[in-house]
Amino acid sequence: MKIALVTDGIYPYVLGGMQKHSYYLAKYFAKFGHQITVYHPIPNGVANYTQDFTEEELKQLNFEEVPFPKSDGLPGHYIRCSKQYADLIWEKVKSEPFDFIYTKGFTGRTLLENKAKLRCPVGVQLHGLEMFQEGGNVKQWMDKALLKPIAKKCLQNADVVFSYGGKIRELTKRLKVSNIITQHGCANDFWLRPVNQAKSFDNSILFVGRYEHRKGHHLINDVIPKLNEEFNLKMVGDVPKQKQIENPNIQYIGNKTAEEVFELAQESTFLLTPSLAEGFPTIIVEAMAQGVIPIATNVGAVEEIVNEENGVLFEPHSADELENAIQKALSLPIDQRKQCSNAARVQVEEHFNWENSAAKLLSQIEKFCDSWKRTHSSNH
Repeated sequence: MKIALVTDGIYPYVLGGMQKHSYYLAKYFAKFGHQITVYHPIPNGVANYTQDFTEEELKQLNFEEVPFPKSDGLPGHYIRCSKQYADLIWEKVKSEPFDFIYTKGFTGRTLLENKAKLRCPVGVQLHGLEMFQEGGNVKQWMDKALLKPIAKKCLQNADVVFSYGGKIRELTKRLKVSNIITQHGCANDFWLRPVNQAKSFDNSILFVGRYEHRKGHHLINDVIPKLNEEFNLKMVGDVPKQKQIENPNIQYIGNKTAEEVFELAQESTFLLTPSLAEGFPTIIVEAMAQGVIPIATNVGAVEEIVNEENGVLFEPHSADELENAIQKALSLPIDQRKQCSNAARVQVEEHFNWENSAAKLLSQIEKFCDSWKRTHSSNH
Protein backbone atom coordinates (compact mmCIF):
# COMPACT_ATOMS: atom_id res chain seq x y z
CA MET A 1 0.00 0.00 0.00
CA LYS A 2 0.97 3.61 -0.50
CA ILE A 3 0.22 5.40 2.77
CA ALA A 4 0.51 9.05 3.83
CA LEU A 5 1.29 9.51 7.52
CA VAL A 6 0.46 13.07 8.55
CA THR A 7 1.61 14.26 11.97
CA ASP A 8 2.76 17.40 13.78
CA GLY A 9 6.10 15.78 14.58
CA ILE A 10 7.98 12.50 14.90
CA TYR A 11 10.27 11.34 17.67
CA PRO A 12 13.12 12.13 18.34
CA TYR A 13 12.82 15.49 16.56
CA VAL A 14 9.63 16.37 18.45
CA LEU A 15 8.97 14.87 21.89
CA GLY A 16 5.59 13.57 23.03
CA GLY A 17 3.42 10.47 23.05
CA MET A 18 1.75 11.19 19.71
CA GLN A 19 5.10 11.94 18.11
CA LYS A 20 6.66 8.73 19.39
CA HIS A 21 3.62 6.80 18.16
CA SER A 22 4.03 8.44 14.74
CA TYR A 23 7.67 7.36 14.64
CA TYR A 24 6.83 3.72 15.31
CA LEU A 25 4.00 3.71 12.78
CA ALA A 26 6.42 4.96 10.12
CA LYS A 27 9.09 2.48 11.16
CA TYR A 28 6.92 -0.63 11.26
CA PHE A 29 4.73 0.21 8.27
CA ALA A 30 7.95 0.53 6.26
CA LYS A 31 9.37 -2.62 7.83
CA PHE A 32 6.36 -4.56 6.54
CA GLY A 33 7.04 -3.35 3.00
CA HIS A 34 4.55 -0.52 2.52
CA GLN A 35 5.45 2.78 0.86
CA ILE A 36 5.15 5.52 3.46
CA THR A 37 5.32 9.27 2.98
CA VAL A 38 5.66 11.05 6.31
CA TYR A 39 4.51 14.68 6.44
CA HIS A 40 5.94 16.35 9.54
CA PRO A 41 7.76 19.46 10.82
CA ILE A 42 11.39 19.60 11.96
CA PRO A 43 11.61 22.40 14.58
CA ASN A 44 15.38 22.73 14.32
CA GLY A 45 15.45 22.33 10.56
CA VAL A 46 17.84 19.36 10.55
CA ALA A 47 17.03 15.65 10.53
CA ASN A 48 19.33 12.67 10.17
CA TYR A 49 16.95 9.86 9.31
CA THR A 50 19.76 7.31 8.92
CA GLN A 51 20.27 7.42 12.69
CA ASP A 52 16.65 6.58 13.46
CA PHE A 53 15.63 4.19 10.69
CA THR A 54 17.36 1.18 9.15
CA GLU A 55 18.59 1.15 5.58
CA GLU A 56 15.80 -1.25 4.60
CA GLU A 57 13.14 0.92 6.25
CA LEU A 58 14.44 4.03 4.48
CA LYS A 59 13.92 2.33 1.12
CA GLN A 60 10.19 2.43 1.85
CA LEU A 61 10.11 5.87 3.48
CA ASN A 62 9.82 9.35 2.03
CA PHE A 63 9.89 12.39 4.31
CA GLU A 64 8.13 15.64 3.46
CA GLU A 65 9.11 18.31 5.96
CA VAL A 66 6.30 20.84 6.43
CA PRO A 67 7.07 23.76 8.78
CA PHE A 68 4.63 24.21 11.65
CA PRO A 69 3.49 27.88 11.80
CA LYS A 70 4.96 29.99 14.58
CA SER A 71 2.69 30.95 17.44
CA ASP A 72 1.74 34.56 18.09
CA GLY A 73 1.17 33.74 21.76
CA LEU A 74 -2.37 35.10 21.77
CA PRO A 75 -5.40 33.12 23.03
CA GLY A 76 -6.38 30.38 20.60
CA HIS A 77 -2.94 30.39 18.97
CA TYR A 78 -2.70 26.59 18.83
CA ILE A 79 -6.00 26.28 16.98
CA ARG A 80 -4.97 28.90 14.44
CA CYS A 81 -1.53 27.38 13.92
CA SER A 82 -2.88 23.85 13.58
CA LYS A 83 -5.37 25.03 10.94
CA GLN A 84 -2.60 26.78 9.00
CA TYR A 85 -0.55 23.58 9.20
CA ALA A 86 -3.54 21.52 8.03
CA ASP A 87 -3.91 23.89 5.05
CA LEU A 88 -0.25 23.35 4.14
CA ILE A 89 -0.76 19.58 4.38
CA TRP A 90 -3.76 19.77 2.04
CA GLU A 91 -1.69 21.53 -0.61
CA LYS A 92 0.99 18.85 -0.33
CA VAL A 93 -1.26 15.80 -0.26
CA LYS A 94 -4.27 16.64 -2.46
CA SER A 95 -2.82 15.48 -5.78
CA GLU A 96 -0.84 12.46 -4.53
CA PRO A 97 -2.17 8.96 -5.40
CA PHE A 98 -2.31 7.41 -1.93
CA ASP A 99 -4.24 4.30 -0.93
CA PHE A 100 -4.77 5.62 2.58
CA ILE A 101 -4.09 8.80 4.59
CA TYR A 102 -3.40 8.36 8.31
CA THR A 103 -3.66 11.70 10.18
CA LYS A 104 -2.66 12.51 13.74
CA GLY A 105 -4.39 15.11 15.91
CA PHE A 106 -5.83 18.02 13.92
CA THR A 107 -3.37 17.71 11.02
CA GLY A 108 -6.09 16.36 8.73
CA ARG A 109 -8.69 19.10 9.29
CA THR A 110 -8.43 20.57 5.79
CA LEU A 111 -8.15 17.13 4.17
CA LEU A 112 -11.42 16.17 5.82
CA GLU A 113 -13.09 19.39 4.70
CA ASN A 114 -12.15 18.48 1.12
CA LYS A 115 -12.59 14.74 1.46
CA ALA A 116 -14.84 14.50 -1.59
CA LYS A 117 -11.92 15.59 -3.78
CA LEU A 118 -9.68 12.75 -2.58
CA ARG A 119 -9.48 9.27 -4.08
CA CYS A 120 -8.72 7.43 -0.87
CA PRO A 121 -10.04 7.21 2.69
CA VAL A 122 -8.76 9.41 5.52
CA GLY A 123 -8.20 8.06 9.02
CA VAL A 124 -7.92 10.17 12.18
CA GLN A 125 -6.25 9.45 15.50
CA LEU A 126 -6.75 11.99 18.29
CA HIS A 127 -5.05 9.77 20.88
CA GLY A 128 -6.26 10.55 24.42
CA LEU A 129 -9.26 12.75 23.64
CA GLU A 130 -8.21 14.79 26.69
CA MET A 131 -10.60 17.58 25.70
CA PHE A 132 -13.50 15.23 26.52
CA GLN A 133 -12.02 13.88 29.77
CA GLU A 134 -12.55 15.22 33.27
CA GLY A 135 -10.00 17.17 35.27
CA GLY A 136 -7.76 20.16 34.73
CA ASN A 137 -7.31 23.72 35.90
CA VAL A 138 -9.21 26.77 34.63
CA LYS A 139 -6.93 27.36 31.65
CA GLN A 140 -7.16 23.71 30.60
CA TRP A 141 -10.95 23.79 30.83
CA MET A 142 -10.97 26.83 28.54
CA ASP A 143 -8.66 25.06 26.10
CA LYS A 144 -10.94 22.03 26.15
CA ALA A 145 -13.97 24.16 25.35
CA LEU A 146 -12.19 25.51 22.26
CA LEU A 147 -10.90 22.12 21.13
CA LYS A 148 -14.05 20.03 21.57
CA PRO A 149 -15.98 21.19 18.47
CA ILE A 150 -12.89 20.81 16.27
CA ALA A 151 -12.16 17.35 17.62
CA LYS A 152 -15.77 16.26 17.22
CA LYS A 153 -15.87 17.46 13.61
CA CYS A 154 -12.61 15.66 12.76
CA LEU A 155 -13.82 12.41 14.29
CA GLN A 156 -17.25 12.49 12.68
CA ASN A 157 -15.92 13.43 9.23
CA ALA A 158 -13.20 10.78 9.19
CA ASP A 159 -13.68 7.63 7.13
CA VAL A 160 -12.21 5.65 10.01
CA VAL A 161 -11.05 6.58 13.52
CA PHE A 162 -8.15 4.96 15.33
CA SER A 163 -8.92 4.77 19.01
CA TYR A 164 -7.35 3.37 22.13
CA GLY A 165 -9.47 0.88 24.02
CA GLY A 166 -11.08 1.21 27.44
CA LYS A 167 -12.62 4.54 28.32
CA ILE A 168 -11.21 6.16 25.15
CA ARG A 169 -13.15 3.79 22.91
CA GLU A 170 -16.31 4.46 24.91
CA LEU A 171 -15.76 8.21 24.52
CA THR A 172 -15.30 7.74 20.78
CA LYS A 173 -18.51 5.74 20.50
CA ARG A 174 -20.47 8.41 22.38
CA LEU A 175 -19.37 10.94 19.77
CA LYS A 176 -21.29 8.88 17.19
CA VAL A 177 -18.27 7.74 15.22
CA SER A 178 -19.17 4.93 12.83
CA ASN A 179 -15.91 3.15 11.91
CA ILE A 180 -13.46 2.53 14.76
CA ILE A 181 -10.22 0.56 14.72
CA THR A 182 -8.76 -0.08 18.17
CA GLN A 183 -5.02 0.54 18.32
CA HIS A 184 -2.83 0.64 21.41
CA GLY A 185 0.52 2.02 22.38
CA CYS A 186 3.29 -0.57 22.48
CA ALA A 187 6.83 -1.34 23.54
CA ASN A 188 9.54 -2.03 20.99
CA ASP A 189 12.64 -4.23 21.09
CA PHE A 190 14.55 -1.53 22.99
CA TRP A 191 12.26 -2.01 26.01
CA LEU A 192 11.81 -5.73 25.53
CA ARG A 193 15.46 -6.42 26.20
CA PRO A 194 16.13 -8.93 29.02
CA VAL A 195 14.95 -7.81 32.44
CA ASN A 196 17.28 -7.27 35.37
CA GLN A 197 17.44 -10.65 37.09
CA ALA A 198 19.22 -9.09 40.06
CA LYS A 199 16.43 -6.60 40.83
CA SER A 200 15.94 -6.36 44.59
CA PHE A 201 12.19 -5.53 44.50
CA ASP A 202 12.68 -2.96 47.21
CA ASN A 203 10.41 0.07 47.79
CA SER A 204 11.76 1.98 44.79
CA ILE A 205 9.23 3.99 42.78
CA LEU A 206 9.74 5.72 39.43
CA PHE A 207 7.76 8.62 37.95
CA VAL A 208 8.32 9.70 34.34
CA GLY A 209 6.43 12.64 32.87
CA ARG A 210 6.49 16.31 31.97
CA TYR A 211 5.30 18.86 34.48
CA GLU A 212 1.63 19.64 33.92
CA HIS A 213 -1.52 19.54 36.02
CA ARG A 214 -3.06 16.45 34.45
CA LYS A 215 0.00 14.34 35.30
CA GLY A 216 -0.96 14.58 38.98
CA HIS A 217 2.11 16.26 40.45
CA HIS A 218 -0.07 18.14 42.96
CA LEU A 219 -1.51 14.86 44.24
CA ILE A 220 1.98 13.43 44.69
CA ASN A 221 2.94 16.51 46.71
CA ASP A 222 -0.12 16.02 48.92
CA VAL A 223 0.48 12.34 49.55
CA ILE A 224 4.24 11.87 49.93
CA PRO A 225 4.49 13.60 53.35
CA LYS A 226 1.68 11.37 54.69
CA LEU A 227 3.38 8.06 53.94
CA ASN A 228 5.21 6.45 56.85
CA GLU A 229 6.88 3.59 54.96
CA GLU A 230 10.46 3.87 53.82
CA PHE A 231 10.64 4.24 50.04
CA ASN A 232 12.48 6.11 47.32
CA LEU A 233 10.61 8.01 44.60
CA LYS A 234 12.65 9.19 41.63
CA MET A 235 10.92 11.95 39.64
CA VAL A 236 12.03 12.08 36.00
CA GLY A 237 10.96 15.28 34.29
CA ASP A 238 11.58 18.99 34.58
CA VAL A 239 9.67 19.90 37.77
CA PRO A 240 10.01 23.64 38.58
CA LYS A 241 12.06 24.28 41.71
CA GLN A 242 9.16 26.04 43.43
CA LYS A 243 6.94 22.98 42.87
CA GLN A 244 9.38 20.53 44.41
CA ILE A 245 8.88 19.41 48.00
CA GLU A 246 11.62 18.73 50.51
CA ASN A 247 11.28 15.13 51.58
CA PRO A 248 13.94 12.46 52.14
CA ASN A 249 11.86 9.94 50.18
CA ILE A 250 11.77 11.89 46.93
CA GLN A 251 14.47 12.77 44.39
CA TYR A 252 14.04 15.16 41.46
CA ILE A 253 16.45 14.06 38.75
CA GLY A 254 15.26 16.13 35.78
CA ASN A 255 14.91 15.04 32.17
CA LYS A 256 16.64 11.84 31.12
CA THR A 257 17.40 10.11 27.84
CA ALA A 258 15.53 6.96 26.82
CA GLU A 259 18.57 4.85 27.75
CA GLU A 260 18.77 6.49 31.18
CA VAL A 261 15.04 5.91 31.78
CA PHE A 262 15.54 2.28 30.72
CA GLU A 263 18.32 1.89 33.29
CA LEU A 264 16.14 3.47 35.98
CA ALA A 265 13.29 1.09 35.07
CA GLN A 266 15.62 -1.90 35.40
CA GLU A 267 16.33 -0.91 39.00
CA SER A 268 12.80 0.19 39.98
CA THR A 269 10.07 -1.95 41.49
CA PHE A 270 7.10 0.36 40.86
CA LEU A 271 6.03 2.98 38.30
CA LEU A 272 3.76 5.75 39.58
CA THR A 273 1.32 7.25 37.06
CA PRO A 274 -1.37 9.29 38.91
CA SER A 275 -2.65 11.13 35.81
CA LEU A 276 -6.03 12.86 35.81
CA ALA A 277 -6.48 12.23 32.09
CA GLU A 278 -4.57 10.10 29.59
CA GLY A 279 -4.90 8.23 26.36
CA PHE A 280 -2.62 5.23 26.57
CA PRO A 281 0.58 6.25 28.42
CA THR A 282 3.43 4.59 26.55
CA ILE A 283 5.69 4.78 29.59
CA ILE A 284 3.44 2.26 31.38
CA VAL A 285 3.90 -0.31 28.61
CA GLU A 286 7.62 0.40 28.34
CA ALA A 287 8.19 0.09 32.09
CA MET A 288 6.08 -3.07 32.30
CA ALA A 289 8.26 -4.56 29.56
CA GLN A 290 11.05 -4.32 32.14
CA GLY A 291 8.93 -5.91 34.84
CA VAL A 292 8.11 -2.65 36.62
CA ILE A 293 4.81 -2.84 38.51
CA PRO A 294 2.46 0.05 37.62
CA ILE A 295 0.53 2.07 40.20
CA ALA A 296 -1.78 3.88 37.81
CA THR A 297 -5.07 5.73 37.61
CA ASN A 298 -8.00 4.17 35.78
CA VAL A 299 -8.15 6.77 33.01
CA GLY A 300 -8.11 6.55 29.23
CA ALA A 301 -7.18 3.06 28.09
CA VAL A 302 -5.00 2.24 31.11
CA GLU A 303 -7.42 -0.50 32.19
CA GLU A 304 -6.57 -2.31 28.95
CA ILE A 305 -3.14 -3.20 30.31
CA VAL A 306 -3.05 -2.69 34.10
CA ASN A 307 -4.95 -5.17 36.26
CA GLU A 308 -4.75 -6.74 39.70
CA GLU A 309 -2.39 -9.45 38.45
CA ASN A 310 0.30 -7.05 37.27
CA GLY A 311 -0.25 -3.80 39.14
CA VAL A 312 -2.45 -1.46 41.16
CA LEU A 313 -5.25 0.45 39.45
CA PHE A 314 -6.99 3.31 41.28
CA GLU A 315 -9.45 6.11 40.58
CA PRO A 316 -8.15 9.58 39.61
CA HIS A 317 -8.57 13.06 41.15
CA SER A 318 -8.18 11.86 44.75
CA ALA A 319 -5.20 12.16 47.06
CA ASP A 320 -6.80 9.53 49.33
CA GLU A 321 -7.06 7.06 46.43
CA LEU A 322 -3.43 7.71 45.52
CA GLU A 323 -2.28 7.25 49.13
CA ASN A 324 -4.17 3.97 49.44
CA ALA A 325 -2.78 2.72 46.12
CA ILE A 326 0.84 3.45 47.10
CA GLN A 327 0.34 1.85 50.52
CA LYS A 328 -1.22 -1.21 48.88
CA ALA A 329 1.77 -1.54 46.55
CA LEU A 330 4.34 -1.06 49.30
CA SER A 331 2.59 -3.68 51.45
CA LEU A 332 3.00 -6.40 48.79
CA PRO A 333 5.37 -9.17 49.94
CA ILE A 334 8.45 -9.86 47.80
CA ASP A 335 7.02 -13.05 46.29
CA GLN A 336 3.89 -11.24 45.14
CA ARG A 337 5.98 -8.39 43.74
CA LYS A 338 7.92 -10.90 41.68
CA GLN A 339 4.69 -12.44 40.40
CA CYS A 340 3.29 -9.04 39.41
CA SER A 341 6.57 -8.14 37.74
CA ASN A 342 6.59 -11.31 35.67
CA ALA A 343 2.91 -10.86 34.73
CA ALA A 344 3.66 -7.28 33.61
CA ARG A 345 6.43 -8.47 31.30
CA VAL A 346 4.30 -11.28 29.84
CA GLN A 347 1.38 -8.90 29.23
CA VAL A 348 3.59 -6.68 27.07
CA GLU A 349 5.31 -9.55 25.27
CA GLU A 350 2.03 -11.15 24.28
CA HIS A 351 -0.27 -8.18 23.64
CA PHE A 352 1.58 -4.85 23.50
CA ASN A 353 4.66 -5.23 21.32
CA TRP A 354 5.06 -3.22 18.11
CA GLU A 355 5.85 -6.16 15.84
CA ASN A 356 2.50 -7.88 16.38
CA SER A 357 0.40 -4.75 16.83
CA ALA A 358 1.66 -3.07 13.65
CA ALA A 359 0.97 -6.20 11.61
CA LYS A 360 -2.57 -6.40 13.00
CA LEU A 361 -3.16 -2.68 12.39
CA LEU A 362 -1.98 -2.90 8.78
CA SER A 363 -4.26 -5.87 8.19
CA GLN A 364 -7.22 -3.87 9.51
CA ILE A 365 -6.33 -0.85 7.35
CA GLU A 366 -6.03 -3.03 4.23
CA LYS A 367 -9.39 -4.64 4.96
CA PHE A 368 -11.01 -1.23 5.49
CA CYS A 369 -9.50 0.18 2.28
CA ASP A 370 -10.82 -2.77 0.26
CA SER A 371 -14.29 -2.17 1.65
CA TRP A 372 -14.02 1.58 1.03
CA LYS A 373 -12.99 1.03 -2.60
CA ARG A 374 -15.95 -1.26 -3.26
CA THR A 375 -18.33 1.29 -1.75
CA HIS A 376 -16.87 4.26 -3.60
CA SER A 377 -15.99 2.65 -6.93
CA SER A 378 -19.13 4.03 -8.58
CA ASN A 379 -18.18 7.57 -7.52
CA HIS A 380 -14.76 7.49 -9.16
